Amino acid sequence: MAATGLVVKDARIVVLDDNPTNVLLLEAMLEEDGFTNVTGYTNPVTALEAMLEAPPDLVLLDIRMPVLDGHQVLARLMSGVDDYLPVIVLTAQTDSETRMRALAGGARDFLSKPFDQAEVLHRIRNTLETKLLFNDRREQAAQLEKVVIERTRELAFMATHDLLTGLPNRAALRERMVEMAAAGEGCVLLVSVERLEGVVDALGTVLGEAALRQCAETLKDLLPEDARIGCWGGTEFMIVIPHGVADQWARRIMDFFRVPMRCNAVELILDARIGTCQYPQDGSDADRLVQRAGLAMITARRGGNDFAAYTTALEETANRKHVLERELRKAIERNQLQVVYQPKLRLADRSVVGMEALLRWTHPELGFVSPVQFIPVAEETGAIVPIGE
Repeated sequence: MAATGLVVKDARIVVLDDNPTNVLLLEAMLEEDGFTNVTGYTNPVTALEAMLEAPPDLVLLDIRMPVLDGHQVLARLMSGVDDYLPVIVLTAQTDSETRMRALAGGARDFLSKPFDQAEVLHRIRNTLETKLLFNDRREQAAQLEKVVIERTRELAFMATHDLLTGLPNRAALRERMVEMAAAGEGCVLLVSVERLEGVVDALGTVLGEAALRQCAETLKDLLPEDARIGCWGGTEFMIVIPHGVADQWARRIMDFFRVPMRCNAVELILDARIGTCQYPQDGSDADRLVQRAGLAMITARRGGNDFAAYTTALEETANRKHVLERELRKAIERNQLQVVYQPKLRLADRSVVGMEALLRWTHPELGFVSPVQFIPVAEETGAIVPIGE
C-alpha cells in the first residue's frame, strides 16, 4: 500500500467551487494531508475548459454556481472525457432530488456541507485508490489485448506458413492456385531437393535445416514477383507461376542446383528433381495440378532426369500400376498365380535336359498379365516374398 499511497498523493485533483473561501479551505486541507497536485477554480467555465483539455484524476465539485451549475459541469465532463473520471460532489444542497440527480449524472460520491474533514479525506483516498485500481486493470487489459492480437497474428501465420522456412504452406499455395486460375494460365512446379538427407546424416540436422532455408530463399529470389513458392512437405517446394512456362523455369532452377552451395562455411552439393504441369492444359483445379506435378516429379526421379513434364501417358501408367498393386495382392490370396514349366532341349538330339519354372497370371477381368508388368510391382511392394513362398 505504500507504493499505492505515493501514487494517490501525486494524483491531480481539481477543486471547483464559486466560493473562494471553500476552495482555499479544501486546497489547504489536501496539501496538509500530503497531496501535491491540487488546483482550485471558482469559475466553472474556465475550470471546465481546463479539465476537458487535460482531465484530472479527481474532481471535487460544488452544485450551486453561476453560469454553469454543478449538474451542467458534470454532464459535460461525463460526455467529453473518455477516461474514467471520478467526481465527488461537495454541496450545501442536501435535498434528496439534488443527491439523486448528481449520482445519476455520474458522480461517484456525494458529501454535504459543512463536511467532516477526516471523512472527506478518507473518501478522497478511497476514490483515488479505486481510480488507480481501474487504471491498473485497464493497463492489464490493454497488455492482454496486445498479447492476444500478437498471438492471433502468430497463429494465423502458423496456419498458412511453414515454420522452418517461413514460406507459405499447402493451404496458402492452394489459394495461390486459385489466383492463377483467375489469371487464365500458368504453371506449377514441384521441386524435390535431393541429397539433403546425406547432409543431415554427415553434418547434422542444424546444417541440413539451414541448407533448406537457403534453398528456399534463393529460389524465392530467382522467381518472378507474381510467383509464389511454398513448402509442400519435407524437402519439397511447390512453385506457382501465373503466365509462366514450366520447362523454362525448371531449367533455371536446375541451373541453381548444378552449382555447389556454401552454407555456414560448408560447401554442399545438392541436386533436385522437378515435376511440372501447365494450367489449364493439365488440370483446372488445385488438387489435380498438384497430383500431376507430383506424378511428373516421381517420373523424373525414377528415370534419373532433372525434370519431367506431365503427360496423360504418365497418369495412365500410374493408374495401371495402382490397379496391378491392388489386384496382385488379391491374386495371391485367391491363388490366381500359376507356375508353368517350360522344357529345356538339347539342340543336338532335341532331348529334354531340364525345366524352367515360369509364373503366369491370368486375371478374370484384365486377362493375361505379363510378368514384365507384375514382377516389378511385386518386387517394389514386397509381394514377391509371399509369391516365392
